[in-house]
Amino acid sequence: MDDQFRSAPITFILLLFLSFSSFASTPSKSPSKLQITKLLNDPTLKVTRAETRLGHNLAKLFEITEQGYINIRLTKKLLKQVNTHPTFYIYKDWLKAIVDIHSNKSVKAMRSTCSKMSLNQPSNHLKSDLQAQATSMCFNQYLKLLAKKKDSLNAHKSEFEFFEAHAESITNKSVIEGLSFLLSRFKESDTTLTRYSKILADHFMSKSRTPPKSLLQYMEITPDLTRFIQVKGLDQYSSKYVLFSELKKLIKKAFNAADKEKKEKEIAKHLREALNYYRLSYEHLPQAKADKRVLSLGKSLTRRSHFKIAREAFETILKLNPKDENTTFELMWTWITQEEYKKAFSQVIVPYNLHNGYASLSDERLQFWVAYTMKEAEIAKHKEIFENLVTKSPLNYYSILAAKLLSEEFNSPADKLYYRLANKDSTTPKVLPKLDTYSIRSLKRLKIWGDLDFKPFIKLEYNNIFKIYSRVVARQNESHSLDESQATMVLLSSAALKEEENYLESFKIIYRGLNRKLISLDENVLNILFPRPFLNQVSKYSKNYDPLIALSLIRQESGFNSRARSWVGARGLMQLMPATAKMYWNGVQTKHLYNPNINIKIGSKYLTKLMNQYESNLVYALSAYNAGESRVKKWRREYLTHEDSILHNIENIPFPETRKYVKLIFRNLFFYKMMDKELELADSKKVNKIFDVYLGFNAK
Repeated sequence: MDDQFRSAPITFILLLFLSFSSFASTPSKSPSKLQITKLLNDPTLKVTRAETRLGHNLAKLFEITEQGYINIRLTKKLLKQVNTHPTFYIYKDWLKAIVDIHSNKSVKAMRSTCSKMSLNQPSNHLKSDLQAQATSMCFNQYLKLLAKKKDSLNAHKSEFEFFEAHAESITNKSVIEGLSFLLSRFKESDTTLTRYSKILADHFMSKSRTPPKSLLQYMEITPDLTRFIQVKGLDQYSSKYVLFSELKKLIKKAFNAADKEKKEKEIAKHLREALNYYRLSYEHLPQAKADKRVLSLGKSLTRRSHFKIAREAFETILKLNPKDENTTFELMWTWITQEEYKKAFSQVIVPYNLHNGYASLSDERLQFWVAYTMKEAEIAKHKEIFENLVTKSPLNYYSILAAKLLSEEFNSPADKLYYRLANKDSTTPKVLPKLDTYSIRSLKRLKIWGDLDFKPFIKLEYNNIFKIYSRVVARQNESHSLDESQATMVLLSSAALKEEENYLESFKIIYRGLNRKLISLDENVLNILFPRPFLNQVSKYSKNYDPLIALSLIRQESGFNSRARSWVGARGLMQLMPATAKMYWNGVQTKHLYNPNINIKIGSKYLTKLMNQYESNLVYALSAYNAGESRVKKWRREYLTHEDSILHNIENIPFPETRKYVKLIFRNLFFYKMMDKELELADSKKVNKIFDVYLGFNAK
């Protein structure tokens, strides 16, 4: 490894930050911020209080109907209101459909309504999705009414033909519960149940689908269906896990031998027993789970420096699953972690053709380390692989590293090189096209759903904007191609959501645009992706470290949503656990953690404590913030043993979630620094020892 890069990673990141200081001079390819702001502030996009209330009630009704209920009073009220609000005309057919469903009190009438709905396929995506929801509701109501009929064959005779004609809708996953309820009403071996079961069995077999277990328990299983299920392997589910259980036992023996620090010969014996069983039983195992277990064992052996036998585990997986990129990386890592780059190249990269097939790799980590290994082995093609990585995934942690390494090799400013590669295939227009009335209404609705943070309607609305209205805009603006119109809609939709402070949803839309290579990664886009709400509060409490560290952490923890709550109970902007918060603010209540000022004050105290505890080692501090201090203590002893190499240490964080978390916060910090027009290295004494980069401690 290059000694400069190892012993002084400050050049790796510090120069990266400095080289991006010319960001302000980077020419913008997309419409100016002024153009976008002007359009979004147009009076036609102004939302009134009445429209906000109407939007709130539409969202409420959607939630009710998703649960299978109808609030007819609210539906009729909304139907009247949308007639006086053109912005919401598009919801009219959906509301009328709900009223129609509710008005039908007989099975016959419901059959007719459901049949018409299933045939109605609007070209508009939003209308189509709402229609699909109404159709499912209709069939659920039909099944409820049908369940009230007598059990006799004559009573149900007229329904069989309808079932056959509409089996696809009746077996939709949102209708299965109602279908199961209907079948549960019949007695076993009832002729009516037999007939319904045959219709359903024939349908599932014709679609090569196995019926869900919730439905199977009420169906009469025909011999044909039994054979079909056997072929599909459903009856082998239990036997697969019996074999998997045996594999786990064998793997555990190898784990135990390694844990007890037995001689490598004994560990190898247990490993080979497990691998032999794994190979012979692979066809009959739950393969993804089996691969994961063997992979875990191999990684454990790598950490214990049993590199040779770890390779046996990885190579066995790859013989059965040669395109497993995760395992390929771990095999290569057994050489890289020893800094045996030429061996990694000859033993892994060449045999698996990674140097030629790099463009097809989906794992950015693998692609980066292939290029980095080739760089260390002095193989020139590594530059081409780095360039491809930046172009393919410009916002990725590894792409940032690749751009810096390229800038050093080409002796070229990193910002110019980065933007050239990141925007290689972009189709962002320079000027906004004229929007039609329906596109403007759709953006207005998107603002309303963004303000309400009603995700189902945000998704429906954006899909409609992107797939339908972008085509309309392209047709009406001869100077704009479809790609340019779609790029426009990405920029406007994300900016509209940001304006409503719905940052997470705005991020999602930008990511889609970048993944499709529609938009440029310029200042406008980065301002949407890396906003600075709460910066004043963060600066107030970040006296001993750069406030952009805390801002980067908040972006990752909550996406700037002060009401965020995780599945484990962490709350607010900095995702504080109530127990942790009470250690830093006596008497604080859980509800207080949703207050941005209180949350930032307590979270900053905790982060300051961690930074001091780990002597400003940001990776250790972030890892402790995410996974706990006790785990970091153990990790430093067992995993984070490459004190002279930041890159190796981050890869060795054992929790995937924490490893990703640390990378993404450094990624966030990198872009915030890049956008900082007055980059200052304020404290020359306190150094982040992981990156050896002055992060502006005690910055003003």
